[in-house]
Formats: sequence, structure tokens, C-alpha cells
Amino acid sequence: METGKYLITWGKLASILLTALFLTGCEASSQVAPPTIEAPPSSDSEDNPLAYLRLADPAASQAFFESNRHLFDYDKSAPLDIEEVSRRVEDGLTIVEITYASPKGGRVPAALIIPGGGGPFAGLVMQRSMELEFGMQYAHYGALVIYVDAPSFRPQPEGAGQRGILTYTEQDREEQIQLIIDLRRAIDLLMARPDVDPDRIAYLGVSYGGAMGGLLAGVEDRLQAYVLIVGDGGLVTHVTNPQLRGMPPAEFHETYSDWINTMWPLEPIHYVSRSSPAPILFQNATRDQYTYFQDAIIYQETAGEPKQVIWYDSTHWPLPDEVVSDNAKWLQQYIGPGELYLLPSPNYLGSAMLLDRLLLAALFLSVVLLIFAAWHFRRRRRRLSPGSINIPEM
Repeated sequence: METGKYLITWGKLASILLTALFLTGCEASSQVAPPTIEAPPSSDSEDNPLAYLRLADPAASQAFFESNRHLFDYDKSAPLDIEEVSRRVEDGLTIVEITYASPKGGRVPAALIIPGGGGPFAGLVMQRSMELEFGMQYAHYGALVIYVDAPSFRPQPEGAGQRGILTYTEQDREEQIQLIIDLRRAIDLLMARPDVDPDRIAYLGVSYGGAMGGLLAGVEDRLQAYVLIVGDGGLVTHVTNPQLRGMPPAEFHETYSDWINTMWPLEPIHYVSRSSPAPILFQNATRDQYTYFQDAIIYQETAGEPKQVIWYDSTHWPLPDEVVSDNAKWLQQYIGPGELYLLPSPNYLGSAMLLDRLLLAALFLSVVLLIFAAWHFRRRRRRLSPGSINIPEM
């Protein structure tokens, strides 16, 4: 007779578990309110020769886009000419260092991070401006990641020594064009792989990569989504921000006016508004010492729709763990199976949705069967109780 009680108890526990799993799938990410723009700094007054760099003029952006979009075209039919440099297995992932041919000349160093198991996998293009381990987290979720080195990060001619991202010469313009084309070739590379689903590829960039992702979004239409982390409107916007400028605006403009005039037409702020229909997730830090928060807000507001913005109480780097967990869950709806209730999330495996729904159906059916069994045993106990037995008269 105790069986019915046990079944009722198990039915209640299963119901509680089911409710908890649904609530877990709806949990909110940790975020803070965005900074408030009160008034522009006094150094950005109308007589400041750099003041226009703090704005996003739609008409000027349209003109720059129409005049320069062709600079990022290339021959998609040209061979990728992939060469494997090394291969190793680390933490269950296969890491393959490769190079491939750049349409602008030379070879592009890159790394493939391949999940275990079979594909087809989701694809994720990343610019290698952070540690390789950052991308390994997404590979563990089931995305095949390609890390691409920017031209300024690539091996320099013998005797040239180590260099910074910028040279403040015409070379910076050519390298920015080459970077975007090389990133587009990385998309070609992923789409050519049989273990990658060509309809589930996204871009994720941090800092320098977060800025350049806005330019890529304006000229590339094959990606499902973009995640741009602690980025701003571009290299000109970045070096002229009040936190980094290091000299009065008039002096800076006089020193670097030629470089600004060369780079400004290729600034990502002029291209990010063409990101639609691909969605963008912006993630920025309120205490960022390198990305000026007003520039970040302008960058966000200029981007096309749809978009989502999350701010964190953090410095530029290191970023909170929630940055990865938040964007990984956000990406799941675009390069993963969609919303999951029972399987661990994030999960980018294409089979995860089917398995999750089967488990959900099995759990629901178990609850129904347990409740029915409890009702059946209770009804049977009542029928067999002494007070319910009729004794015929003699």
C-alpha cells in the first residue's frame, strides 16, 4: 500500500525538476546599466579639429560605403591553398595550425580548433587578438573555430623586429583592407569543409577584433550573427579618444592629419549600419580604460537591427566569465539548435534540439505515468479497504 505514496512523491519531484529546468533556461545574464552620456567633454567642442570623429554622420557614412565597398572584393574562386603547419590534441580538441593564401599577397597564419566527434559543426570566425584558450571554450560547445592573425601580428621580415598594430602610414590602410578580405577567406575556408554547416557560421571579435567586426558586417552577408566585445568605431576613433590621445586635439590633428584622412573612410563606424539582417551582440565594460565608453555607445547606436547590448562592471581585460557564457547562449539561437531545456547550454550541436525534445517528452510522459499509477494504486487501496467490502446476508 506504500507504493502509491512513493509514486506520488516521485511524481511531485519530477514536476519540480521539470519546472526548475524551464526556469533555468530563462535565467537572465548578469549585466549592469549602461553608462550615461551627460555632456561631451570640453575638448570635443565645435572648434576641435577632431570633433567630427566623435560623431556618426549617416550621409558621410553612406558616401564612404559606396565609394570604398569594392576595396573588399576578391576572387572567391581562387584556391585557398591551405598548408598544415602542425597538429596537436589538447583537452579533447584538435588544434591545427595552418596557413592559407591571401588574395592581397602572402600567407595568412591561422588556427583551427576542431571539436571531438562528428559534424557538421557550427563555425565561428575569430580574429586572434586574444589567447587561443578563449576560442577553445566555443569549440567545447560544438563550434569549429578558426582564429585568423591580423597582418600586423604576422611574422615580419627578418631583422624588422616586433611592431605594433599601427605604423601611422599608408600601410595601415592596406593592412585593414587585407584583414577584412582575409577574414572573408576564412569564411570561405569554413564553408568548404564538409564538417562545417555553411548555414551556421558567426563572427566573434574582442577589442581590435570587436572594432573590425563592424567593418566585416558591412561588407559580408553570409554570416548568421556577430558578437563584438569591448570594441569601438575603429582605429581612428580609438587612438583619438580622450583616454589615449596623449596630446591636445589640435596638435594631434596637425601631426596625424594625413593618416586620419587616409584611414577615416575605412572606419568600421561607417559600415556597421549595413549589418542587417544579421544580428549583433555588443558587450562592453563600464570601466574600460582603452575603449572610450561614449565611442562604444555611438558604435552600438549606429549598428543595424537587430542588435542587443550588454554592459558589465569590468575593465577592458580580463573580462568576467559571464561575457563568454552570455554570448555563447545568445549565439546558440543562431548557430546552435535553438533553446534547450534539459541538455546543458550552450550547445551548438545540430542534434541537440532533437535529443533535448525527446528527453523533455520522456520526462513529461514519466510524470504523467507516475501520476496515473499513483491514482490507480490509491483507487485500488480504497476498494480493498475493510469499510468498502460488502458481506452478503445468510
